[in-house]
Amino acid sequence: MGNETRRIMLVEDEKAIRDAVTAYLERENYWVTAIGDGQDALDEFSKHHFDLIILDLMLPRVPGERVCRTIRDNSDVPIIMLTAKGEV
Repeated sequence: MGNETRRIMLVEDEKAIRDAVTAYLERENYWVTAIGDGQDALDEFSKHHFDLIILDLMLPRVPGERVCRTIRDNSDVPIIMLTAKGEV
């Protein structure tokens, strides 16, 4: 990976999860933009380059599926889905 810092956009509406994942990634020297809703994620993506997106599916304002589709229509940046269900 070289010496450059990789930029990650983390999109997660639950603050505790967002903070924990951000702390872990920053400890590993990633530059993290942590966002709590889908619309803000789309706005941020249109302004900056990211090397990876970690995306929750259940988001306020714009659902994660639509965020993913919009990003994929414009970029081939890797996207990891981070989601949970109450039941299996």
